[in-house]
Amino acid sequence: MKKVEGFPRLYERAGRYVFRAAIPMHLREAVGLSEFKRTLGTDSLKEAKRAWAQIDAEFEQVKANAQSSLKGVYAARPSITKQALHISDIEALVSDWHAFRRGAEFEVLRGLSRSDRTGQQRLDAIREEMEGYADLRHWKLRQSASDVIDHLCDKHNFEKPKEGGAIWNRFADRIMEARVDVSRRVLARMNDDFSSHPANADVSFVEEQPGHPHLNPGSNGGDVAADALLLGEQIASYVNDRGRSVSDATRRANRGRLRVLAEYFGKGTDIRSITQRQMEAFRDTLLDLPRDPFRSLPDTPVAEMPAVAKARGLPIADRNNARMTMETASSFLRRFVQRGLLARDPCVGLTIKKDPRAPRKRRSFTAGELQSLFDATPYSIQSDAEQLFDGAYWVPLIALLSGMRLAEICQLWTDDIAAIDGIMAIRVKHDPDRGQRLKTNGSERIIPVHSELARLGLDRWATHRTADGPERLFPDIPISKSGSASDVFSKRFSYRMKRLGLTGRGLVFHSFRHTFVDAMRNCGLDDATQKTIGGWAAKDVHSQYGSGPNVGHLKKAIDKVRFKDAHHDLTLQSLPVFDQN
Repeated sequence: MKKVEGFPRLYERAGRYVFRAAIPMHLREAVGLSEFKRTLGTDSLKEAKRAWAQIDAEFEQVKANAQSSLKGVYAARPSITKQALHISDIEALVSDWHAFRRGAEFEVLRGLSRSDRTGQQRLDAIREEMEGYADLRHWKLRQSASDVIDHLCDKHNFEKPKEGGAIWNRFADRIMEARVDVSRRVLARMNDDFSSHPANADVSFVEEQPGHPHLNPGSNGGDVAADALLLGEQIASYVNDRGRSVSDATRRANRGRLRVLAEYFGKGTDIRSITQRQMEAFRDTLLDLPRDPFRSLPDTPVAEMPAVAKARGLPIADRNNARMTMETASSFLRRFVQRGLLARDPCVGLTIKKDPRAPRKRRSFTAGELQSLFDATPYSIQSDAEQLFDGAYWVPLIALLSGMRLAEICQLWTDDIAAIDGIMAIRVKHDPDRGQRLKTNGSERIIPVHSELARLGLDRWATHRTADGPERLFPDIPISKSGSASDVFSKRFSYRMKRLGLTGRGLVFHSFRHTFVDAMRNCGLDDATQKTIGGWAAKDVHSQYGSGPNVGHLKKAIDKVRFKDAHHDLTLQSLPVFDQN
């Protein structure tokens, strides 16, 4: 969240404005809340500022009513049971501590005189101490922050957070910043300079220091430097960078993973302020996030999600999701090191390894499972009606008998199936004008039509559909909001698999590709032929010479592919055959 300067307790979060204020500890029992929160229902800063005065007055009235109800009874510790500490509590505790510390330091100054030798010696000692604490790199700050955390938690009846955890690190960073800010204000007072650090100003983030920027995960701070590398802006630039040769699916995945990074640190955080210790805490948080965190816990800060998820018994996300998010964040931050904008990579040495005991997320179909699939609807309908032969009929067959990816199949056009050197083949190509995009450069290829697909009439179907000119081969599969037809078909196919009882066993649509690769290996196809048909780029130098196997060779190879195991031998003889006559 980003604090709106000049308007206490007013914050901007994800483009919307909210009023958040911690209820003083001694009033919480009377109020029945630990935090006063109001959503202003606007994304306009002007409207938010206009509504702020009324809500702030409402908050003050709530406190006044609670104070009156106490009838003079002091209740600083209303409960013996310690409360769990949340990030929203940290800001209030640090703000109060900052005000107390600042007042105490200035009270000492008022009692000293430069004309008195003892007073001058005391002032010199204070200056030396303040100059040390005015630098975030001072070693005493960390110990000082730890002591303050213990003191504040005991005083206000909070459970002490685990040292080194996300909550503790946030608390320590804010205490350190507050201590630095107090020291700089004292020095300014001693130098009679009140322009930068007025004595009565609210706590704010310290200025960035060369080599060690301020620490502040989860907030946006006050004024932003003109050359600041704001996290939210840089993520948007990275995801939308057309110079990066990645698929739209990868861009969408990167956007989702980096959203976790942005919500954890705050979109207004300067990237140069992110430290390795903070990234380590971020990594630990990833490992304990719930599934679909922003949907299951929409109003919970990312740093608090693990604790809330545990308390509610929510299932933890797959370890691989955490690993991919960490890798994406690392790649994103590494580019700033490469461009000379960061002195060092804050993710160095911070990885999430795969769990060697975890089962494979995807596996191949058995011949029996394939038979169950192709014996069911729509393949069980004995009809030659043209409407039978749509995407639901052809897409799984093409995937099984060519190894093509789902996105590659769904974006085919009718003229992508044509004769090449006298052999019917499928062209897999990149054509943005038609909405055809490939996963990698090696994905562009020519795949001869398998003899079984030819028997079922795929080439005749494509020719029939081309009668009125080229168009999408499967117009019955709608395009999703993300611009992909495969998203819609994937959901439909998952429902079909669930209906047949073929779920929960590592089976997804991509299992067709795994099955096809196993079949190519089992029939003895050489590695080069497998890679050419499957669309995998060869990395050895030898494979970069020549244009690869010709269509005739690939046709002989692909027709060898059969699907059988020790228990079943897949047959497609009962499937309806398209005949345009």
